[in-house]
Amino acid sequence: QFIDGFVEVYIRGGKHMPKMNAFGLCDPFLSIAFGGRKTTTAVKKRTYFPEWNEKVVFSAPAHPSSLIVDLFHMSWSSRVMRIGTHVIAWEQLLAAISQTAEPRLMTFTFFNGGIAVIGSDGCPTEATLSIRVFGGMGGDSACCSPLSPTVSPSTDFLVDSSFISFGDDWSDGPPSAP
Repeated sequence: QFIDGFVEVYIRGGKHMPKMNAFGLCDPFLSIAFGGRKTTTAVKKRTYFPEWNEKVVFSAPAHPSSLIVDLFHMSWSSRVMRIGTHVIAWEQLLAAISQTAEPRLMTFTFFNGGIAVIGSDGCPTEATLSIRVFGGMGGDSACCSPLSPTVSPSTDFLVDSSFISFGDDWSDGPPSAP
């Protein structure tokens, strides 16, 4: 099963950001990676409930690819700190998007070291995205049915830790400030 066309990711917003400095503030931004491409959102200053309302369109990858969403904090000294990561595995992505152009709303929790990131208000740190496919799904009809009928757009997806690296050790260098 594959995606034939483009994948649009609309980054809506986040909630329950953690306190990241002595003043209890957070300046969050996201890095989204899919099919070998990465993009970042704008940094939202001093907020626990950022609203990005940004859209990115990825070409469909030739091979299965997870959608990786990293949450970062940009400190006042421009130091980038990773807060957490959420990985939507290829199979989960295919199950969550429909075969139509209708966007699918997904809200999920960020994890760091396998533990849910907890916000300043004691709630899990979350982000909400809408995902849709332009051009449709490829493959035969038997292959294109959802892989897991229990997966819904509002379900928290499992984290595949093989796709996650934590700390300040980025093989391709830390992300630049958006």
